[in-house]
Parts: sequence; C-alpha cells; structure tokens
Amino acid sequence: MKTTPALTHVLEVLNRQKEHSQALATLDAAIEDQRAIITAAIVDRSAVDDLEGRLQDALAQQVAGETPAQKPETLVNQLLQAKTTYEKATADAAVKGDLARHTLAGLERRRSALAAQAGTGHDLHAALKAFFMDEQDAAGRDYIAAGNDLISAYARIQAIQKVAGLCSTTREGPPPFAHELDPIKRPQNMSCGEPIAYFPGDPAWLFNLITLRQLAEAVYQSTLAEYRQAGLPLPR
Repeated sequence: MKTTPALTHVLEVLNRQKEHSQALATLDAAIEDQRAIITAAIVDRSAVDDLEGRLQDALAQQVAGETPAQKPETLVNQLLQAKTTYEKATADAAVKGDLARHTLAGLERRRSALAAQAGTGHDLHAALKAFFMDEQDAAGRDYIAAGNDLISAYARIQAIQKVAGLCSTTREGPPPFAHELDPIKRPQNMSCGEPIAYFPGDPAWLFNLITLRQLAEAVYQSTLAEYRQAGLPLPR
C-alpha cells in the first residue's frame, strides 16, 4: 500500500499507544514485585513459640518433682539463640518491607500519572478519520480523472466522426453514439476537484449537456486543426 502522511500519522499514534501500554505493563510487573516483597517480609516465629512451650513444660515438670526430657537450662540457651535469630530476621524484614512500601508508593504514583495521560484513544479515532477521508478523497480524484478521460474520449470520438463526415467517410452502420453521454454522478462532499465539463448549475453530475457540447466542439476544432496540420485533405 502506498504510504501517505495520513497513514504515517495513524501508525505513529498506534506506536505511541503500544509504547504507552508496554510502559504500563512494566510498571504493573514492578508493582507486583514490590507487593511480593512486602508479603514476604513476615518472619516465622514458630521456632521461638515451640521452644517457649517446651521450656514452660520442662519448668513445670521440674517444680512438680519430675525429671524433664530436656534440662531447662539447655532450653533457655536454645530459646535465647532462637529469639536472637528471630529478632535479627525481623529487623532485616522490616527494613526490606519499609523500602518496598516506599518503592510501591512511588511506582503507583508513576502508574497513575501515566494512566492519566488522556487523548490516546481520541487521537487514534481522529487519525483514522483523517486517514479514511484522505483515502476517499484520493479515490474521488481518481474517479474524476477517469470521468475526465471518459468525457475526453467521448468528445474525441464525436470529433473524429464529425471530421470524417466532412469527407463523407463515416463508418458503415450506426454512428458510435446515437445520443449524448448518459449523465454520470459526481462525488459529493469530497475534496477531489472539478471535472473538465463541470457546470455549477448541475453540481451533482460530472458534466452538463451544455458544457459537454461546448467541450465536444472545442475538441472538434482542435482535432480538425491537428489533421490539417498532418496534411489530410479536409474541406474548409
């Protein structure tokens, strides 16, 4: 397909929309990543809870005069170590989670600003409308040109027939045209120029019979001069 400014504009708008969608998708993925970090910033405390329960049971058994399965002193040391590990993990997770929440807030503001960029859909509609109007006008110009060629060919046929009649050498049988060209509709509300036989009094048609006859006469005179210049023996 032939590239036109209108087509180029449509493709540019589509490319901007694609880039806009890709930018939103990138931000959406980054937002999900930060949400996953926030969700993961929760430290499992079950090891501490388990040791606290076992220490409580051992102390209760000791007070009751029973021999616990594990010495309370051992469980105390294990609990202290588990708490230290838990507190460090909790502190690290808090830092990561806080950083992720700040990052998330920035990303969400950025996405809202990008999503609020208005006009992409309207721009495409306007670009498509301009494109199709341009295409239709181009086709209309082709139509007018084809109509002009038809009318010119008609006038040329009539002119040659008339010149041949000067020499009594017209073809056998009926003449090429027994009557005028049938009127042909002209495109309306389009930017495609005026036909060569256009008549303002009949704007819906490619030609008016008056202008058609005037054109045919002008072509006859030019054809007559052309043949005379070529040396044909035509009466005056």
